[in-house]
Amino acid sequence: MNKNILQEIDIRIAAVGLSLLVSFFTSSLTILPNDDAYTYVRTAEIFLNEGINAAIQHYTWAGYSLLIALISKLGLDLFNAAYLIKYFTKSRVNKNLFADLEKIIGSDLRLFFYNQGYM
Repeated sequence: MNKNILQEIDIRIAAVGLSLLVSFFTSSLTILPNDDAYTYVRTAEIFLNEGINAAIQHYTWAGYSLLIALISKLGLDLFNAAYLIKYFTKSRVNKNLFADLEKIIGSDLRLFFYNQGYM
């Protein structure tokens, strides 16, 4: 049987892979992070150097910054730790989006796109 390879790929897994690929590509561009990124990273730095109370005094909603700081302990700098969290969060959101679309359509998305002539 000669099946189209696109018919065999789980579209949710493909969405995760594509999302990670696009995220890695866009982070390699020389675009400066926004002001919020500097706030999160500075709060993570304060957490690492002065503790959780100082971090919360600097930024009340310090949860994301604490996660950045903890991930940075794996040997990454704070910005790369933040990018890593962003990549996996974004890919998980995309996977869930496609899973929800399958529930709404009521069938496998590959079959839906195949019937629409996209595969």
